[in-house]
Amino acid sequence: KKETFKPGEKIVFFALCGLFFYSGMSLMEAIFPLWANQIFMYGPTHIGSVFFMLGLISVIIQGGLIGPLTKLFGEIKLIQLAAVFMMIGLSLIGSAISVLTLWMGLFFYGCGAAMFNPSLSSLVSKSAKADEKGLFLGQYQSACAMGRILGPTFSGILFSQISTSAPLYTGALLAIPVIVLITNFALRRKNEGIE
Repeated sequence: KKETFKPGEKIVFFALCGLFFYSGMSLMEAIFPLWANQIFMYGPTHIGSVFFMLGLISVIIQGGLIGPLTKLFGEIKLIQLAAVFMMIGLSLIGSAISVLTLWMGLFFYGCGAAMFNPSLSSLVSKSAKADEKGLFLGQYQSACAMGRILGPTFSGILFSQISTSAPLYTGALLAIPVIVLITNFALRRKNEGIE
């Protein structure tokens, strides 16, 4: 069996995926109330409905569907799919000129957001040695937390200085390195003879 990972190198892939994905999520969630008010004149009731739907999607996927989906596709494909869904969702939201397009985008975004963390957390746990699981999960969660710091930090700047939809498009672009990183991880793991 050919070793392609240096000790501790796997966590770099996971941490970067978490950092990029949660930065993209936070870019959207931090600015969405202002964006929706400016584009669609959404008020508190509308915003509450949006986040209720996103929460409901999360409950359905993480509470019931994630197990069967993982058995069907595996963690890596679900992470890739989550990133693609986030990219599609944020692109649709950013370009939305109709309520239908907006809610379609929110649906894709919600599905991607709901699938990502349980899938990558599971992959982190499976990829770590028994005495490394806590360390790997802690480092991964720390990277996700950093993404939640960076997203809101830059969201307002992009919104006010570039365009109202710039945070959404930037978030969509941040899904690309997630796809590249997790695909590279999968290929390198395959070289080790691990399916």
